[in-house]
Parts: sequence; structure tokens; C-alpha cells
Amino acid sequence: MASIILIDDYDHFRMITSMMLENSGHEVRVANNGENGLKLFKDEPADIVITDLHMPGIDGIDVIVELRRISSDVKIAVMSGFLEQSGEIPDIDADIFIAKPVSSKNLYAAINKLLSS
Repeated sequence: MASIILIDDYDHFRMITSMMLENSGHEVRVANNGENGLKLFKDEPADIVITDLHMPGIDGIDVIVELRRISSDVKIAVMSGFLEQSGEIPDIDADIFIAKPVSSKNLYAAINKLLSS
């Protein structure tokens, strides 16, 4: 299984998503903003980082840029409700995009795809 950092400013979403990932056997560390998520990664890198796109302070785009600067090996998933609303995926260097709200089926499929790539 994978070590995962989940970065999202919405407490309820972070709690539910981390429980889904832990229940499927992954080690999950959580952060409530981009700054804390980057600190977690710098302290102990993870296999996968899942980040919200729109957050106060350091947003998901800046998180991705910094993660790519630190490690070219990390797999990055972006989760956003705005992806579904706009129908457009921004031009950013993420490995996979997941629209919120996310089902456990879609979340597991995305993680499995990242692990097999």
C-alpha cells in the first residue's frame, strides 16, 4: 500500500477521505492547508499527494509546483469541486484529476492508477 498526504481545507471532507484511504490499507497523513501539507512532505516524503485545488494561502497549484521542485517521483492527484462545475481541467502538472464529491469507487480507482503508473 501507499503512503499518502491529503491536503484539503475542508475538515469533514478531509476526515471522510482519509478514513476511506486508511480502510483500504494506506498510510495517510493530513494537512488543512498547502503550507502544512508541504511541511509534511518535506519532513517525510509520501508516495502520493492528494491536494485540493482551491484553498486559502498556498493553493493547490502552488503546492504542485513546489512538490515537483522537491521530487519528480511523487504522484500527485488534484481533487476539486470546481473541475466538475467548470468542465475544464486546468493546465497544471498533476498526474490525475478527481472531481468532488468523490465516491470511494472513484477514489480507489485513482489511487490504483497512480500506483500502477
